Amino acid sequence: MNAAASVKKQYAVNGLKPKAKNLAEAIILQSLEDLWNPEGRSASRKFFRGNGFKICAEVAGLDTLEQFRVLHLIGGRSNGRNTRIH
Repeated sequence: MNAAASVKKQYAVNGLKPKAKNLAEAIILQSLEDLWNPEGRSASRKFFRGNGFKICAEVAGLDTLEQFRVLHLIGGRSNGRNTRIH
């Protein structure tokens, strides 16, 4: 029984990783989309300025350069990139 429990635990952990990555990617994409919605813009800006984006980016597997590119894409004075924020 110990070996079966170990395999089950390993499967559960490995099965959760792709799901967590998909969820983190979906959160980032939804926040990007919310920048164009006046009702969601404020919350989206808070997400990208705070730890939410950093955490989701790490779970999604974005390296530092990819994180920079996303932040550069949305721009704005708050992150010192450019003025593309909508």
